[in-house]
Amino acid sequence: MSTAIAGALPSVPLSIDPQTDTLVWWDDATKTWMQAPSGGGGGTGGPPVTISTTPPASPVVGDLWWDSNTTPDQGSGQLFVWYSDPNSSQWVIANEAGQGPAGPPGPAGATGPQGPAGSAGASGPQGPPGADSTVPGPQGPAGATGPQGATGAQGPQGATGSQGPIGNTGATGPQGATGPAGSTGPQGPAGPSAVSANANNLATLGSDSLIYVNQATLDARYVRLSIGDTPPGSPAVGQLWFDSVGAKMYLWFNDGTSSQWVPT
Repeated sequence: MSTAIAGALPSVPLSIDPQTDTLVWWDDATKTWMQAPSGGGGGTGGPPVTISTTPPASPVVGDLWWDSNTTPDQGSGQLFVWYSDPNSSQWVIANEAGQGPAGPPGPAGATGPQGPAGSAGASGPQGPPGADSTVPGPQGPAGATGPQGATGAQGPQGATGSQGPIGNTGATGPQGATGPAGSTGPQGPAGPSAVSANANNLATLGSDSLIYVNQATLDARYVRLSIGDTPPGSPAVGQLWFDSVGAKMYLWFNDGTSSQWVPT
């Protein structure tokens, strides 16, 4: 690739000699490529060019420097010119970088549609007839099963049959579990206030009193008795209470420290 440098330098095309790896320029007068002189300063016969990996020191306007660095990521193959503008001087790129390495191949494109089928070739000639044989050839393969036919219409409903005989009576099932006990009924009315004796030398007086009779001394003692499902309130020492729910007799007893109902 070649580049023309315009301005203060002569307009000449530039290139790199691939055999000597040096900068050359086209001499239009002689119609030949000339090797560019290296080193800074204002030489004659073409633009002064320095070929190195670092820029030359003390350049003047129009000097050329070709960076021969072979490391791809450090700008190898770039041609620079020393340029001054009204504010500063600097090296600027005078040509584009050389062609980079070819990129990796792209992905394969999608498969195109299948082309139309070609026309059928001409039929070959008929072969000669085979020898006559009385032995039958093998049976060919069975053909594929045909599709199932459509379902026919439903026939009329048949007549209802006669009722069968009544079966035997089944065995009796097990007895169910006993139900819960009912609530306690209300207490009956108080009996008459007659006095009656029994074999335990006790006599009842009304519904809530007892008389104990000592047969040896014929001494009778009155005892208070309460009957109910809850103990009576404000009992006296020696008072009896018959629990009508638990069917148990209790005595109100004081042991010198406390008083409580104790079973008899």
